[in-house]
Amino acid sequence: MKTLLCINAWYGRGETEVQIVKETSKRYLVRGLVNGTLIPGGRRLNIGDEVYVPKYAIKFVQNDEARS
Repeated sequence: MKTLLCINAWYGRGETEVQIVKETSKRYLVRGLVNGTLIPGGRRLNIGDEVYVPKYAIKFVQNDEARS
């Protein structure tokens, strides 16, 4: 299962793959897998950086390989 961080920015909707490290009642602690990942609040993550994001900003997607 793929985990995407979704954000609406001036260029439209952006979705970037992240890894979930920890879960709280309202937020996820995510680790950046791509340089320059835009997060809510306008900051950017580098590879390996961890930050808490609201749960509504995360989207779970099935991998195409898992369906076969």
